[in-house]
Amino acid sequence: MTNLELRGSAKLRSIETGGFAELILISEPFSLAEIVIGFEKQFTDDGNTIPQISVVMAKFTLSEEVYVGTPDNLPQGKRHKYEEGVKKWLKESVSEREKDFKNNF
Repeated sequence: MTNLELRGSAKLRSIETGGFAELILISEPFSLAEIVIGFEKQFTDDGNTIPQISVVMAKFTLSEEVYVGTPDNLPQGKRHKYEEGVKKWLKESVSEREKDFKNNF
């Protein structure tokens, strides 16, 4: 499979105020997508064979060079923390998408 990407949006909550601080939109291509498919057979009561395809494993990898834009009004000292928080969220999102892909195929 080619041209797979992670797309979505999230509202970031401010640690200081508890309110929503920023809406971020993500559209980031996967640098690698590994999908292992298993093939099985199921037999019906009348002897027919029904092929079944299942996803055994799904692994999606984002580039290490993910660009995270920071809000203009964010002080310079907080930009790195903001970028690291967004990257952590992205990694967690990829992990969730892997589970969704495997369970819902």
